[in-house]
Amino acid sequence: MVEASNRTVRVVGFVNPPFLLNCFTSYPNGCTNPGPGLDAEYIYVVLHYLMDYDVQWVRVKDRNAMYNALETGAADFTGVGAP
Repeated sequence: MVEASNRTVRVVGFVNPPFLLNCFTSYPNGCTNPGPGLDAEYIYVVLHYLMDYDVQWVRVKDRNAMYNALETGAADFTGVGAP
């Protein structure tokens, strides 16, 4: 039996095409609520499947809003690099 994870990480990001999986274009309803873009697909696989974290996506409109979410504690980290 596989036990559910009780660890959660909040990842902030914004729409950043291209997408590999079709469900990423229908965010937040596909792929168990993934974030948008290739970076998000990679982050989701590593955190959820390899590290056993539940992933909560904090979706924002742009890079400034992303940094604001990190500074205010609304998210734990992002996979998007600094400008």
